[in-house]
Amino acid sequence: MKSDGRMKKRFKARKRAKFNLLIVFILILVVVFFSLNVIRSVNPSFLLTGNYRLFTLDFNKQEFLLKSGLNFRYKSIQEETTKPVFSEVPSVPEVRKKVYIYNTHQKEEYADYNVYDGALALKEYLNEHNIDAIVEDTDITAEVHKNNYTYSQSYRVTKELILKHMSNDISLYIDLHRDSSNKNITTATIGEASYAKMMFVVGGKHETYMENYRVAEELNKMIKNLNSSLSRGLLLRKSSSYNQEVSGNILLIELGGPYNTKEEVNNSLKMLAQAISNYLEE
Repeated sequence: MKSDGRMKKRFKARKRAKFNLLIVFILILVVVFFSLNVIRSVNPSFLLTGNYRLFTLDFNKQEFLLKSGLNFRYKSIQEETTKPVFSEVPSVPEVRKKVYIYNTHQKEEYADYNVYDGALALKEYLNEHNIDAIVEDTDITAEVHKNNYTYSQSYRVTKELILKHMSNDISLYIDLHRDSSNKNITTATIGEASYAKMMFVVGGKHETYMENYRVAEELNKMIKNLNSSLSRGLLLRKSSSYNQEVSGNILLIELGGPYNTKEEVNNSLKMLAQAISNYLEE
């Protein structure tokens, strides 16, 4: 009889121990689950810096109870709701890239066109790529005469204009010129169409000229990716700066020559607009 009693006591003790172990295990799971939800609710700035002043909790009681299976009433309401609710998301205005185009030598002529007309055409082609463009319409030649500047001193006028338009909103500043070389040098034939070749000129007479060189090199690469025949490459002139000391994003492009036609120039300007778009998207 005593042996049976001891056996029953041992059995009850083991059963109680298993039950207690199960309770402890459940409590541990609850504590871990609760702790993880609290940690997720802590302000990330506090976790990164340890600054107690930044300690805040973004704790959603209903969501916690729903995940734990304890809020049956809330869960049933959620299940009965079948109609989706959409909140209106405010639209974010699109940020358009901007390019400032000017002609230091505004009266440079093509066969039936001039560089100012080319600047206006480039603006239209850039607009087609969703890029805003500003074309400088100041009569630069008149300003040069007004100040008794020489032809080479035209850059004094355009420097003032660049500084006037200097803005973080403008991604590129393009000084569009025309070269003086013969047509066989300034013209490329691609398929059945003729194009005016372009050359990027960098002034090395300032300390930061390599910034301009890198931008010119990247844009020249974009041109060559479209068709290598369009590019005459890069030319570094150590004797001039071409106002490029003002910004690393100032480019001087010599497009075509005096014998190139409007059609040839515009064919190339379309390709230039595409290359600029590719460059600004990088």
